Amino acid sequence: MDEQNNFNNAPSQSHIPTFIWIILAILLFVVAGLTTFYFLQNTSSKDNAQAMQTQIASLKNDVAKLQQEKFDLTTNLQQTQETAQKNTELTTPHKSITLDIPKVTLSFPDNYNINKSTEKNRRGSSSSYDFSNTNSTSTPALTEVQFFSEDSIKKFNDSCLPNIPCFMGDYPTVERYTGEKQALLAKKDYTQTYPDGKTKEFKLQQFNGQDFLVSFMFDPNGSVYEYTTFVGDTKIDIWVKVDREDQKTQSDELFTKFMIKTL
Repeated sequence: MDEQNNFNNAPSQSHIPTFIWIILAILLFVVAGLTTFYFLQNTSSKDNAQAMQTQIASLKNDVAKLQQEKFDLTTNLQQTQETAQKNTELTTPHKSITLDIPKVTLSFPDNYNINKSTEKNRRGSSSSYDFSNTNSTSTPALTEVQFFSEDSIKKFNDSCLPNIPCFMGDYPTVERYTGEKQALLAKKDYTQTYPDGKTKEFKLQQFNGQDFLVSFMFDPNGSVYEYTTFVGDTKIDIWVKVDREDQKTQSDELFTKFMIKTL
């Protein structure tokens, strides 16, 4: 009997149910997953933060460039406005004369006077005017403005005697009159070819919004740059006296102070 009691009172071996192991495994899996997720999330956040810092640095650099470009554009605009104002002051003549044939107003700087030439048919012109500088005799200087019609040129050339020049120096022909007129309409240069094969160049330039053909004429007594334009069928030559051919830039600067306005 005692042996039976002792057997019943002996401690039994512990036994953990299977579902407990399953729960523990699930918990371990969840903990491992959360740890992995946290690690990945933390790594991604660092990468994103670094990428954002890189983008911010790039944006700051772009902003700095835009600010510099804005500054440069503002500076250039101010310089352009100042230059335009200076050019307006430079190219604004104060004296003028109005003519009936052709109907134009000629404007020129204050320090010049203009008078009708007493030379009849100068270079085949129908009329011409002489400039005089009231302050200086230096060059470059406005010196003449001449008006030609096709008829005045033709009559002048027809009056020449054979082998005897009508004018001691350069003068227009009907060929030049026609060629220059067509070139200006086409907005291109013009080249005149003489019977001996020599050529003369007339370069297209624009002054005060108007097209001109510009050429150089050498003369021991005073070379000139000639600026040619047309008002209707009237050819107009304006002369600027120079000492040397390399005074083209100074001649052009002076010519910007001369204006022709059609009435």
